[in-house]
Amino acid sequence: MRNPDCSKPRFKNKAAFGGGILSEGGASLHEPLRDILRRLLATAPESRLACVNVLKTAVIGLDPLTTESGESVHVQRLVELRGWAADMRLPPERITFHVLESADPAEAITTFARNNHVDHLVLGARGSGGVRRYLGSVSTAVVAEAPCTVTVARVPPAESEAA
Repeated sequence: MRNPDCSKPRFKNKAAFGGGILSEGGASLHEPLRDILRRLLATAPESRLACVNVLKTAVIGLDPLTTESGESVHVQRLVELRGWAADMRLPPERITFHVLESADPAEAITTFARNNHVDHLVLGARGSGGVRRYLGSVSTAVVAEAPCTVTVARVPPAESEAA
């Protein structure tokens, strides 16, 4: 049975990339994510791509809104997202960029997907370190809670063994 939240998209075949490409260790996921998204977008030329990044915030306390050099963290992430997506060569009407703030990145991504009637989420998983294995990861939580199809990109085995 199809989830009612995904049955009435604002834009037919809207895919969202949600991910940790901008987090430490995420660079090895750049190309695998782009490759998956290129294939998905090629099969549905009317589809749109929403590039989403979540700034993880503290549950208690204040988070810095600027870098040490005084630049806005949000603007820096938007610039990085645009740089990552530039190789996709999508026209501006087919791509949007979003930086969200949340203490729970997985919940922020699934809420974004639900609120924007996303048909397909694509995100990266860097691997399972000791803590992640026991507490879970963003990608695991998104797969479990997303209102639509989720594709998880992994670092190619040769690269993950070298890291």
